[in-house]
Amino acid sequence: MAGFFWQSGVVAIPIVVGSVFGPGIAVTGSPVLLYGSSLMLAYISQLLSFRFRERLAEAEAESERQRQAAETNLARFKEEARRREELQEKLSHADRLESLGILAGGVAHDFNNLLAIIIGRTSALQQQNLPEQVGGEVDSILEAAE
Repeated sequence: MAGFFWQSGVVAIPIVVGSVFGPGIAVTGSPVLLYGSSLMLAYISQLLSFRFRERLAEAEAESERQRQAAETNLARFKEEARRREELQEKLSHADRLESLGILAGGVAHDFNNLLAIIIGRTSALQQQNLPEQVGGEVDSILEAAE
């Protein structure tokens, strides 16, 4: 059985490492003969110090992985927010163009209605017997309206 022997005077007392230090820490190999409690405490201290450094390194590595994952997630979030803002701007621009197109179509329709009236009235004037000078002016109005 792996473990320590602590010797005080003539009596050697076996100490099983697993039962003293809890699960996950064990010493394998031949038993070590330790003389005096200070030597035993030094060995235990080294063992615990090694295990602590090992767990600390694992914790630091996990912390670094989490930090990198958080940075990646933040970068993705910023990129998605930028894309969303670009799409929102494009949609807003398209809405403005659509509104402008509707307005221009309404103005053109109203202008066509006015031109239709002008063309109709000047055509009616052309069919009447008007003096030469007035007839030339009516022809100019009709030509400009068409």
